[in-house]
Amino acid sequence: MDLRALECVVALADEAHFGRAAMRLNLSQPALSQRISALEDEIGHALFVRVRGPIHPTEAGAAFIRRARVAIANAEAAKSDAKLAATGSIGRLRIGFTQIVLYRNFPELLRRFRERFPDIETILSELYSPAQEQALMDGRLDIGFVHPPLVFKDLKVQTLDQIPLVMAMPSDWPQAKQSSIRLADSADMPFLMAPREIGPVFHDGIVAACRQAGFNPNVVQEAAPMSMLIGLASAGLGAGFVCECLSVVQRPGVSFLPVEDKLPTMPVAMAWRRDNPNPAVKHFLETAVETDFEAA
Repeated sequence: MDLRALECVVALADEAHFGRAAMRLNLSQPALSQRISALEDEIGHALFVRVRGPIHPTEAGAAFIRRARVAIANAEAAKSDAKLAATGSIGRLRIGFTQIVLYRNFPELLRRFRERFPDIETILSELYSPAQEQALMDGRLDIGFVHPPLVFKDLKVQTLDQIPLVMAMPSDWPQAKQSSIRLADSADMPFLMAPREIGPVFHDGIVAACRQAGFNPNVVQEAAPMSMLIGLASAGLGAGFVCECLSVVQRPGVSFLPVEDKLPTMPVAMAWRRDNPNPAVKHFLETAVETDFEAA
């Protein structure tokens, strides 16, 4: 049984006449009759009553035709979906991101993309940058919002942003009353810092800036993501560096101070595999180019 056989049955049911059905299908009448007979032999029951006058389905035929119409419609839909998926008009896009980009224009970018391509399902996963890199290489993600430099050089990268840092500290500390702070003035502070393994270059840049100021940071607690660091600062556990965009969240007990010394910035980039065949990736990248990612 194939799709053409189903089309023959439906055409005969619609036309109620072998000649007209054969013409509709661009078949000879004997060829159509043979198709119908072969299908009846396969099923083991007659599908049509062959008497003088219009041909009409048997009970078995009526039941078969209902399913046949659905099968034909599904086949047409499948062909249409395949064509749309090949151009990226439908399908799915798996996107990884870090918490930080939620405070930039990632939500606006996502909104624009979903408006432009409503039939592409977006599957979102919050992951640290190194975990996103591995997921991209393994084919578990299509796009990642990561923090370069990256370990895997096979990934294609497009830089979007460089986010400055500020110091988050308990509001009841004396230094919190200042308009800014020098690193040298924080030498005796207990520090909160993300584990090195989730961002070794960024971590080492912070440590290097502190050493340049004449001290090694006294890390009393590792904290990640940065929202956790802010929460621990509000509890009075210590101070730490966070992206400036997170300071828009007014949490009681925390002050955010600009740092007068030169600090590393937090780079944000999109990454994807060069050989990713998903056409939706191209649509997402084009939407990102049109979106001012740096806007808060």
